Amino acid sequence: MLLADSTGAQYAPFLVLKQQPSRVPATAVNKKQHHGFGRGLGPRMLKMQAATGMPIYGNSKCWWNASLSIEFLRFHFGQRETMEDPILLLWDEFSGHWTEEVEACARDLSVLLLKVPGNYTFVCQPADIAWMRPLKLQMRAQWISDMEEQFRKRQASSSKFALKAPKRETVIGWLYASWNALARSTIVGGFQKIGVPSDQRARPPDQNGGFTRSYKM
Repeated sequence: MLLADSTGAQYAPFLVLKQQPSRVPATAVNKKQHHGFGRGLGPRMLKMQAATGMPIYGNSKCWWNASLSIEFLRFHFGQRETMEDPILLLWDEFSGHWTEEVEACARDLSVLLLKVPGNYTFVCQPADIAWMRPLKLQMRAQWISDMEEQFRKRQASSSKFALKAPKRETVIGWLYASWNALARSTIVGGFQKIGVPSDQRARPPDQNGGFTRSYKM
């Protein structure tokens, strides 16, 4: 789940990865502490969260839901200096965005939810209009580069070749780098195309949504 505003500021994406829940009751608390990941994968994901600033969750269907919507709202809007100032958030009509619990959480945080009509995100939602294509192209380029590197290493080896899928940490790093690589003009352009003017007021240099970090892949 991506988030940016009309000034061009980008915020930490929320990630959901596929992870089967533990069937062992003794690990239930541990799984909860690790955002849905077990003892083996949990510490690795927490390390990636700390390095990138991106919250990472896991569930069996790798799918967004109402609980994640609430965590998303609290993470991005629950610690504002001026909580009384309302914020307009464009949500699509996905059911997990519009439960009573989610709407109540938004009201408590002074977040005004505006529903994007179904099948119209391509003309009404900045992410679909301007952000997603260049983001996916960036990630695809890194995936292709990874495969090419595996082929190059194979040419210098006599062992049988087997293409390896990237590790979760690698894919998370690709997303982190690709989201950071998007130009401010791309972010602002998504809002301008739906008639939302860009806020041109000056921002202190460190107010970038708390996202940009020095993480290296």
